[in-house]
Amino acid sequence: MQSSNPNSGTLVPMHNASTKQDGLTYVLYKSYGDAVEIHKFSPDLQTFPGYYDVATDLTRVSATSGIFVSADFLGRGYDQLAYVLYNGSNTSKVEVHLFNPSLTKAIGFQDIPSILPSFDPTQ
Repeated sequence: MQSSNPNSGTLVPMHNASTKQDGLTYVLYKSYGDAVEIHKFSPDLQTFPGYYDVATDLTRVSATSGIFVSADFLGRGYDQLAYVLYNGSNTSKVEVHLFNPSLTKAIGFQDIPSILPSFDPTQ
């Protein structure tokens, strides 16, 4: 991986279901067509990209619009990736968008509007 602008993506640690190990994932905020891309490092952290690279249905994301997190939200013994949107366009609330297992779909797979009002993380 070459050096990159921290505003163009973020690193997210994840516990992998198949290897039962913690792994590292790079989330690129914008690629072709403004889609978010997910890039997983190989288990030995030597191969990236090309080990697992996938475009998602999540668009128009920036370092200031929300945050990517991972945890075992569903109690399955491995981490799921989620995007926490600070200001939901339809709800004006914080929204959590849980990714599907293949990491290709965040919008519509499991969208959870919260009761937390939207906020600006810079304030």
